[in-house]
Amino acid sequence: NENTFRASADTVGNEYISFRSLYEHAERRGDLFHAAVLQEANEKLGMRHYDVADRDRDRVTIVTNLMPTGDVGVNASVAWTKETFLNPEHASESSFGLQDYASQTYGIGLDYVPGQSVGVGASYNYDKYSGLSRSSRSLVDPNFNWTTDEDQKGHSFIAYVDLLKVIQNTEVRFSYDYSKYNGMYLYATGPAYSPSPAAAGRVAQLPGLAAHENRFSADLRYFIRRNVALGVAYWYDSYKVSDFALGPPGEAFVSGFARPATDES
Repeated sequence: NENTFRASADTVGNEYISFRSLYEHAERRGDLFHAAVLQEANEKLGMRHYDVADRDRDRVTIVTNLMPTGDVGVNASVAWTKETFLNPEHASESSFGLQDYASQTYGIGLDYVPGQSVGVGASYNYDKYSGLSRSSRSLVDPNFNWTTDEDQKGHSFIAYVDLLKVIQNTEVRFSYDYSKYNGMYLYATGPAYSPSPAAAGRVAQLPGLAAHENRFSADLRYFIRRNVALGVAYWYDSYKVSDFALGPPGEAFVSGFARPATDES
């Protein structure tokens, strides 16, 4: 069962500004859970299964559009989400699986349309995702515990130029899209996993993830008649990707005790 409380505030009837905000608080709770199923599968009793675990979620969304003049528009948006996964049957030190997850998104954009023939605009978005999970290889020995910190950041920029009928019977559109992503999964382990840098089976920190994408497109259409046009388009795409699926893992030695499940730093 999931219960959600929602509250919103909006502007009405203003030609220069529109504003929408939304807050949500959701509580998901389950019952009649059979712990014996986990025991039969040799899983810890405190394991959180992401799709059925008790969870609290808070989400805030704000979207604003400013129109200071008839041909200029400015938009901005903010979105925050925080999820905490609960396990009331077990203490935090014996709870495993996903502990918490959070996302943040910020965006801003500008559009300038001085007439029916010309339009230009640009927008920028920043995204951040973070999460903490806790795992173990042993049912009884906490020295075999480890945590995984997820930290991901993304940047994206989009720009466009539309020239509509500036040249008779011709439409030309240009767009450019750039995105950049960096991520890291940081491990913290107990001493049983990493007794020394030379130990067999030691834990190696995976390298960071990175991706860059550039896309440029041009679209030309010439109207033979009002409802018939000939067109040609050109796309240029460039991808650069670096992740641990494309090479060996990192060699950084990971040591130290796994952080408790309640640690969100």
